[in-house]
Amino acid sequence: DMNRPFRLTLAEHLLKQFSGNLLSKLIKPSILSLKTLGLHITTECNYNCIYCYAERYRDNKLSLEKILSLINEAKTLGAESINILGGEPLLNEDLDKIIYHINNKRMRIMLFTNGSLITDSHIKFFRKINKIILIIKYDCEQTVYSKHTRSDYPLTHIEDNIIKLIKNKIPVVTFTVVTKHNLKFINDILSRSVTLGAYP
Repeated sequence: DMNRPFRLTLAEHLLKQFSGNLLSKLIKPSILSLKTLGLHITTECNYNCIYCYAERYRDNKLSLEKILSLINEAKTLGAESINILGGEPLLNEDLDKIIYHINNKRMRIMLFTNGSLITDSHIKFFRKINKIILIIKYDCEQTVYSKHTRSDYPLTHIEDNIIKLIKNKIPVVTFTVVTKHNLKFINDILSRSVTLGAYP
Protein backbone atom coordinates (compact mmCIF):
# COMPACT_ATOMS: atom_id res chain seq x y z
CA ASP A 1 0.00 0.00 0.00
CA MET A 2 1.79 3.12 -1.26
CA ASN A 3 -0.15 5.42 1.09
CA ARG A 4 1.11 3.79 4.28
CA PRO A 5 4.17 5.25 6.01
CA PHE A 6 7.30 3.23 5.21
CA ARG A 7 8.32 2.87 8.86
CA LEU A 8 5.02 1.15 9.72
CA THR A 9 5.37 -1.23 6.78
CA LEU A 10 8.95 -2.03 7.83
CA ALA A 11 7.96 -2.56 11.47
CA GLU A 12 5.17 -4.95 10.48
CA HIS A 13 7.58 -6.85 8.22
CA LEU A 14 10.10 -7.24 11.04
CA LEU A 15 7.42 -8.41 13.47
CA LYS A 16 6.32 -11.10 11.01
CA GLN A 17 9.91 -12.29 10.46
CA PHE A 18 10.91 -12.79 14.07
CA SER A 19 9.44 -14.74 16.96
CA GLY A 20 10.72 -15.09 20.51
CA ASN A 21 13.59 -12.88 21.78
CA LEU A 22 12.42 -10.26 19.31
CA LEU A 23 14.39 -7.42 20.85
CA SER A 24 17.61 -9.43 21.02
CA LYS A 25 17.34 -10.24 17.33
CA LEU A 26 16.76 -6.62 16.38
CA ILE A 27 19.47 -5.14 18.60
CA LYS A 28 23.07 -6.30 18.77
CA PRO A 29 24.24 -5.27 22.27
CA SER A 30 27.84 -4.90 21.11
CA ILE A 31 26.77 -2.24 18.60
CA LEU A 32 23.67 -0.64 20.08
CA SER A 33 22.16 -0.50 23.53
CA LEU A 34 18.50 -0.15 24.32
CA LYS A 35 17.80 2.78 26.66
CA THR A 36 14.01 2.95 26.53
CA LEU A 37 11.34 0.47 25.47
CA GLY A 38 7.99 1.83 24.28
CA LEU A 39 5.44 -0.78 25.23
CA HIS A 40 1.84 -0.54 23.97
CA ILE A 41 -0.07 -2.58 26.54
CA THR A 42 -3.54 -2.08 25.05
CA THR A 43 -5.29 -0.64 22.02
CA GLU A 44 -8.48 -0.01 23.99
CA CYS A 45 -9.32 3.61 24.71
CA ASN A 46 -12.18 5.70 26.06
CA TYR A 47 -11.29 8.43 23.54
CA ASN A 48 -11.43 8.37 19.75
CA CYS A 49 -8.77 10.94 18.87
CA ILE A 50 -8.71 12.24 15.33
CA TYR A 51 -4.95 11.58 15.00
CA CYS A 52 -4.77 8.17 16.71
CA TYR A 53 -3.14 5.14 15.08
CA ALA A 54 -4.02 2.52 17.75
CA GLU A 55 -7.22 1.38 16.01
CA ARG A 56 -5.30 -0.33 13.21
CA TYR A 57 -3.61 -2.63 15.76
CA ARG A 58 -6.84 -3.56 17.56
CA ASP A 59 -6.36 -7.32 17.06
CA ASN A 60 -2.71 -7.47 18.14
CA LYS A 61 -3.13 -7.58 21.92
CA LEU A 62 -0.10 -8.79 23.88
CA SER A 63 -0.61 -11.25 26.73
CA LEU A 64 0.61 -10.34 30.20
CA GLU A 65 3.22 -13.10 29.90
CA LYS A 66 4.58 -11.57 26.66
CA ILE A 67 4.61 -8.06 28.13
CA LEU A 68 6.59 -9.21 31.19
CA SER A 69 8.94 -11.16 28.91
CA LEU A 70 9.62 -8.06 26.79
CA ILE A 71 10.34 -6.05 29.96
CA ASN A 72 12.81 -8.71 31.13
CA GLU A 73 14.48 -8.74 27.74
CA ALA A 74 14.68 -4.94 27.65
CA LYS A 75 16.36 -4.96 31.06
CA THR A 76 18.88 -7.55 29.85
CA LEU A 77 19.66 -5.31 26.87
CA GLY A 78 20.38 -2.37 29.19
CA ALA A 79 17.09 -0.49 29.16
CA GLU A 80 16.79 2.10 31.91
CA SER A 81 13.16 3.03 31.35
CA ILE A 82 9.88 1.75 29.95
CA ASN A 83 7.29 3.94 28.26
CA ILE A 84 3.84 2.45 28.91
CA LEU A 85 1.54 3.38 26.05
CA GLY A 86 -1.86 2.49 24.64
CA GLY A 87 -4.62 3.06 23.61
CA GLU A 88 -5.32 4.10 27.17
CA PRO A 89 -3.04 2.09 29.52
CA LEU A 90 -5.40 2.51 32.48
CA LEU A 91 -7.84 0.21 30.66
CA ASN A 92 -5.41 -2.72 30.85
CA GLU A 93 -6.59 -4.86 33.79
CA ASP A 94 -2.98 -5.97 34.44
CA LEU A 95 -1.54 -2.45 34.69
CA ASP A 96 -0.61 -2.84 38.36
CA LYS A 97 1.24 -6.12 37.69
CA ILE A 98 3.10 -4.55 34.76
CA ILE A 99 4.12 -1.48 36.78
CA TYR A 100 5.21 -3.56 39.79
CA HIS A 101 7.30 -5.74 37.48
CA ILE A 102 9.05 -2.72 35.93
CA ASN A 103 9.53 -1.17 39.36
CA ASN A 104 11.08 -4.39 40.69
CA LYS A 105 13.53 -4.27 37.77
CA ARG A 106 14.52 -0.76 38.96
CA MET A 107 13.64 0.92 35.69
CA ARG A 108 11.96 4.30 35.27
CA ILE A 109 8.32 4.27 34.19
CA MET A 110 6.74 6.83 31.88
CA LEU A 111 2.99 6.19 31.78
CA PHE A 112 1.26 7.90 28.84
CA THR A 113 -2.42 8.53 29.55
CA ASN A 114 -5.22 10.86 28.56
CA GLY A 115 -5.72 11.44 32.29
CA SER A 116 -9.49 11.06 32.28
CA LEU A 117 -9.68 7.72 34.13
CA ILE A 118 -7.33 8.50 37.02
CA THR A 119 -8.96 7.75 40.37
CA ASP A 120 -7.87 8.20 43.98
CA SER A 121 -7.02 4.48 43.97
CA HIS A 122 -4.65 4.99 41.04
CA ILE A 123 -2.99 7.90 42.83
CA LYS A 124 -2.54 5.82 45.98
CA PHE A 125 -0.97 3.07 43.85
CA PHE A 126 1.32 5.44 41.93
CA ARG A 127 2.66 6.82 45.22
CA LYS A 128 4.11 3.37 46.00
CA ILE A 129 6.17 3.32 42.79
CA ASN A 130 9.71 4.69 43.01
CA LYS A 131 10.32 6.13 39.57
CA ILE A 132 7.06 6.87 37.80
CA ILE A 133 6.14 9.91 35.74
CA LEU A 134 2.70 10.40 34.23
CA ILE A 135 2.61 11.89 30.74
CA ILE A 136 -0.86 13.36 30.28
CA LYS A 137 -2.51 14.54 27.07
CA TYR A 138 -3.45 18.17 27.57
CA ASP A 139 -5.03 21.06 25.73
CA CYS A 140 -6.25 24.29 27.26
CA GLU A 141 -9.37 25.03 25.26
CA GLN A 142 -12.47 22.83 25.63
CA THR A 143 -13.78 23.12 22.07
CA VAL A 144 -10.45 22.05 20.60
CA TYR A 145 -10.01 19.31 23.20
CA SER A 146 -13.44 17.86 22.40
CA LYS A 147 -12.74 18.06 18.66
CA HIS A 148 -9.35 16.32 19.04
CA THR A 149 -10.51 13.58 21.40
CA ARG A 150 -14.08 13.19 20.12
CA SER A 151 -15.12 12.80 23.75
CA ASP A 152 -17.32 14.60 26.26
CA TYR A 153 -14.77 14.71 29.08
CA PRO A 154 -14.44 18.24 30.47
CA LEU A 155 -10.93 19.61 30.36
CA THR A 156 -11.39 20.74 33.98
CA HIS A 157 -11.60 17.04 34.96
CA ILE A 158 -8.14 16.45 33.44
CA GLU A 159 -6.79 19.56 35.18
CA ASP A 160 -8.22 18.40 38.52
CA ASN A 161 -6.46 15.05 38.11
CA ILE A 162 -3.17 16.76 37.28
CA ILE A 163 -3.48 18.89 40.41
CA LYS A 164 -4.24 15.81 42.57
CA LEU A 165 -1.21 13.98 41.19
CA ILE A 166 1.08 16.95 41.83
CA LYS A 167 -0.26 17.34 45.38
CA ASN A 168 0.63 13.69 45.95
CA LYS A 169 4.18 14.30 44.68
CA ILE A 170 3.68 12.30 41.49
CA PRO A 171 5.48 14.08 38.63
CA VAL A 172 3.37 15.02 35.63
CA VAL A 173 4.47 16.00 32.14
CA THR A 174 1.83 17.31 29.75
CA PHE A 175 1.96 16.58 26.04
CA THR A 176 -0.02 18.11 23.24
CA VAL A 177 -0.53 16.95 19.70
CA VAL A 178 -0.22 20.15 17.70
CA THR A 179 -2.75 20.56 14.90
CA LYS A 180 -4.23 23.46 12.97
CA HIS A 181 -6.99 23.53 15.62
CA ASN A 182 -4.78 24.33 18.62
CA LEU A 183 -1.72 25.98 17.07
CA LYS A 184 -2.78 29.46 18.21
CA PHE A 185 -3.21 28.16 21.80
CA ILE A 186 0.29 26.73 22.25
CA ASN A 187 1.55 29.51 24.53
CA ASP A 188 -1.60 29.17 26.64
CA ILE A 189 -1.16 25.41 26.85
CA LEU A 190 2.43 25.79 28.01
CA SER A 191 1.72 28.46 30.61
CA ARG A 192 -1.40 26.69 31.92
CA SER A 193 0.55 23.45 32.30
CA VAL A 194 3.15 25.23 34.41
CA THR A 195 0.40 26.87 36.48
CA LEU A 196 -1.05 23.41 37.19
CA GLY A 197 2.38 22.26 38.39
CA ALA A 198 3.20 20.03 35.42
CA TYR A 199 6.13 20.15 33.01
CA PRO A 200 4.91 20.94 29.49
